[in-house]
Amino acid sequence: MNIFVCIKSVPVSDAIIKITPDCQHIERTNLKYDLNPYDEYAIEAAVQLKEQFGGNVLAISLTDEIASVSLRRVLAMGADKLIQLMLPAVGLNDSQAVAQLLAQEIRQNPFDLILLGKQAIDTGSEAVGPLIARLLDLPFITAVTNLSVQEQTVIATKEFDGYQAVYEGPLPVVITTEKGLNKPRYPSLKDIMLAKKKEIISKNVALPQETCQIIHLQPPPTRPAGRILGEGPAAVPELVRILKEAGTI
Repeated sequence: MNIFVCIKSVPVSDAIIKITPDCQHIERTNLKYDLNPYDEYAIEAAVQLKEQFGGNVLAISLTDEIASVSLRRVLAMGADKLIQLMLPAVGLNDSQAVAQLLAQEIRQNPFDLILLGKQAIDTGSEAVGPLIARLLDLPFITAVTNLSVQEQTVIATKEFDGYQAVYEGPLPVVITTEKGLNKPRYPSLKDIMLAKKKEIISKNVALPQETCQIIHLQPPPTRPAGRILGEGPAAVPELVRILKEAGTI
């Protein structure tokens, strides 16, 4: 089974984000990057399927020199090869353009399954997976929390408010992964050393015509300072009064 996993480097969750003077990008010079958390579930699912059926796991990412270093962890997690589509150091925020570049590379290789996290935690669009499926004329299932493959059939579960939906269909298919699908493995020292021998392919790609652009970025409003109303039950009346005045109760 040949599995593509689309991955992305994102700023670490505790990073201090600063906006560039033109208010159209974030300042990236001193940012630390790591693998998008939702993509870790996709990598783990792919490796488990490879262990079950054999085959190859190919990780692919649209990246640049600043963010690409953190992608190599997928090789220690079990991916067999990493394909880096290199762009200039400019944030690409158009999901259609991202999907176009990824699909263009994927269609040049044989594959049975395409996995990726349901969203990147920096942009949060949740659109790249479905767009790749559209460009490759494939069915897709999003935010999957349970996944199995039987012969050439995929069975996937998706959770909604209070219930589950189970989907079944033939391969190939595009699937985006949700938290809870599995527990991503922590690479051992042996895995890390073996990963250094695995192949990393870097290709320079041309930036496609963007269909949408960020016009303006601004930080969220400053949160007001907290207030200490007292201690224990004696503080309850004052809390109720403040909530009533605010219209909360």
